[in-house]
Amino acid sequence: MYIPYAAYSRPSPVSFLTSPPAHWDMRVNPHRAFSDVDIDYAKMTPATQPPASSIPVQVLVTTPEFVLPWSLLIKPGQRRDHYGLSNPYAMDLKDIVTIDDVLQGVYKALSQSFPEPEWSSLPSEQWRQLTYASYKARYRALPEGSQKRRREKGENVKRVDTLCGMHWFGGLMMGADGQIYLVARNL
Repeated sequence: MYIPYAAYSRPSPVSFLTSPPAHWDMRVNPHRAFSDVDIDYAKMTPATQPPASSIPVQVLVTTPEFVLPWSLLIKPGQRRDHYGLSNPYAMDLKDIVTIDDVLQGVYKALSQSFPEPEWSSLPSEQWRQLTYASYKARYRALPEGSQKRRREKGENVKRVDTLCGMHWFGGLMMGADGQIYLVARNL
């Protein structure tokens, strides 16, 4: 199920990451978006071939194509099953990045606040306006008067909002420059 390693000098993404088996809204924790069986599989499957101990990722937004001004480094996480117990079958993978590590790493990175100094790094005033509109749409989608809505509104703009509505996981891809990119797309 791996994409052929071919001439890459770095690990290449597996087909799960370039063709996800289900749609994933990156605003939602993947452990809530996928079944326990899918998550257990993701926890047991290396994210690259050959396996890697870390994966540096740039964030690429399509339409228009733009690389956001921050990156993330995916590292191995704790090996736990869906009950939160230590998973003895995954111990061989303790130093290897799995599919679950990638999904969790992406989710956690996009859930971070977008610091005010980074506003100037967005490509245009229109992009900044779309980011702010995405932030408002995100918290307004929650039930009126709910504690979660108040909390989301109070946390202000998150990195996922800079995707301007293109918050669906499009996989990881290897660029011609040798970088690995997270592809954010519309549904």
